[in-house]
Amino acid sequence: MMFYRHHSLLSIALVLLAVLLLVRAQENDARLTEDPFNSGAVEAEPEEPIPDPAIGATPPPPPDPYVNTTPNPGGSDILAIMEANGAGLMAKIIRTTPELGDIRNKLSGDGNYTYLAPSDQAIQANEHIFKNATNVHLWAQYYFLLEKVVTSDIPSTGSKVFNTSVASRTTDLTGKTGNVKGYVVVMAKRGNDNVIWSSSPKSPAKLIKPDLQASNGVVHIMDQVISPPPTFDKLMSEMPEISSFLAVLKHLNMTTQFLHGETIFAPHNDAMKELPTSLWSNSRQALAMQHHIMVGQHYTANLKTESLVNTKTGAFLKITKVSDDEFMVNHAHIVQKDIGSSNGVLHVVDHVLFRPGDSPADDQRKDDPVTLSNVEGSSSGATTPRDLAFHGDHRAMFVVCLAFLLGYILLV
Repeated sequence: MMFYRHHSLLSIALVLLAVLLLVRAQENDARLTEDPFNSGAVEAEPEEPIPDPAIGATPPPPPDPYVNTTPNPGGSDILAIMEANGAGLMAKIIRTTPELGDIRNKLSGDGNYTYLAPSDQAIQANEHIFKNATNVHLWAQYYFLLEKVVTSDIPSTGSKVFNTSVASRTTDLTGKTGNVKGYVVVMAKRGNDNVIWSSSPKSPAKLIKPDLQASNGVVHIMDQVISPPPTFDKLMSEMPEISSFLAVLKHLNMTTQFLHGETIFAPHNDAMKELPTSLWSNSRQALAMQHHIMVGQHYTANLKTESLVNTKTGAFLKITKVSDDEFMVNHAHIVQKDIGSSNGVLHVVDHVLFRPGDSPADDQRKDDPVTLSNVEGSSSGATTPRDLAFHGDHRAMFVVCLAFLLGYILLV
């Protein structure tokens, strides 16, 4: 009798052990099949350090670069420098336009600013623009930077983005999000020239008289007028190469006018043929389009090698920096970069950026019978998480069957 009791207890223990092994195997399989690009998790921002009383008080923050802490050293202010170097018409507009009192006071007072002044010839060629009071205020603000920027700040390769006074502040472009508030200008070097543009780098203005030092900052004279960047909707309507992308947005009643500080990756017309508009529902197409909108304003100067960034859908895009001039988003190349907008920046890519697990190729795999021959990676002999999950299920079932068989033998 005691012999059977011990065998019964041993059988129960073996069954419990089998159940525990089964649970552990299922947990491992679940971890193996997780998609790191579609987890929806967003990396937490680092917490602020807590000052250690034993070490001392937290050091004071760095000085605000937008606040002048030194008195005017004397000499000519920015407006006077403009008048003496072939930009007198822009200086006259600022001095005589009532709506520009705020800018006038700064450019003729203390500070450490930058003004991008169109030459007199450039103003004369676009005189109609500056006769409109609304235009004058926006454009005069757009040429005004609340920090001192000289040509030595422009990198020898690539480009650098600077915020203008249309918005009062900007965040550091080297930060993780890459956010920039307000309208920006982009500066770069092309050969021996320093150039600047607002929206498209195809037709930049040249700084014909750069680094003119003033008592309250610096002046750069431009050879042409650059207009403040347009909205996303206006920008895309003027780019025929992405007309198909814009047409799908309009068909789905999706507007970009409420975006602020976002990045759009717009597939060109040939790439948009990859989107099965005739087969997918409107809601599925809308999710696909939202996946092309990245949170944060990201110029290529801020993109990192193989960095992961969140999109409006909660999924991720993989950014690869091949070189200073070549970037990839997932498997697509950026073929036109850094096209500025008043509410963000746009890059043109050569493929549709489908969400993980939601592409025409995924639809095809769902229609095919699931066999070892068409499991991803099996044809090359590589072991994938899906292979491991497949064998893990059979391994767990084998353990359970073996445990019950041993229990039955011992009981009998």
